Amino acid sequence: EGGRLIAEIPPGTWHWQLTRGSAKPISPEIISSVATRDGARISFTPVPSASSYRIERSNASGFFWQPLADTKETTFLISGITTPETFPIRVIALNGEVKSRPGKAYPVRVTGKPPEPPSGLRLLLSKDEARLSWGEVLGAGDYSLERRKRGEPDWKEIYRGKKTSFTDHAEGIVPAFSLPGLRAAAMRYPVADPMVYEYRVRSVDETGIGEPSPSATTDPSNWCNWQPDTELSFRRRSAYWLPPYVTPEQIPPASYPR
Repeated sequence: EGGRLIAEIPPGTWHWQLTRGSAKPISPEIISSVATRDGARISFTPVPSASSYRIERSNASGFFWQPLADTKETTFLISGITTPETFPIRVIALNGEVKSRPGKAYPVRVTGKPPEPPSGLRLLLSKDEARLSWGEVLGAGDYSLERRKRGEPDWKEIYRGKKTSFTDHAEGIVPAFSLPGLRAAAMRYPVADPMVYEYRVRSVDETGIGEPSPSATTDPSNWCNWQPDTELSFRRRSAYWLPPYVTPEQIPPASYPR
């Protein structure tokens, strides 16, 4: 019913010793939190040996924890929060009287209104394709990505889901110019009038759909779409890591490995 590893004899073989009582479960981990009007719906990983789970919450500091409820499901609805609040929660797996170590603390944010828009909407352009990515919003269950052609009034949803990235295939997209800007090589590009699409993204939770993010476009002359033609690296060597401050064998490489 239970057991513990006591030795490796010889190398490559394992010796198990049976012990009395129930096996100690592993720690469950919270994988998502979707905001509701007065709380949040959390989901966490199942633990095979667990008969139930204990949900705990803390104040903002995370020093003191108090139980919210025990449940047999791997989802739990936190409710009854009437004011905007952000606080950590965690889950403990129970196997009879045996408890796991607490899982990692996970932040829950409750505002009672639709979520804020994601930030950092970014495009990577290639022929007839735009790879989009954006930042995660705490409490969002899904993201709604919208697109329109430049000059058109209406937006169309082209993706809704939990991922923070999407690849859009649209005819007429061209790679970003190697030297963007109105006075640069962009004006000499063979495509005189490329198709330009605009994108924006919204966060979605159980309170509704939030306001859209600032839009981004496939305009190849836009500096936001520029990809420098150089390998990015982080500088490691400085003047203080050169003689006479260090010996020649102590000089580090010029940059950190990627």
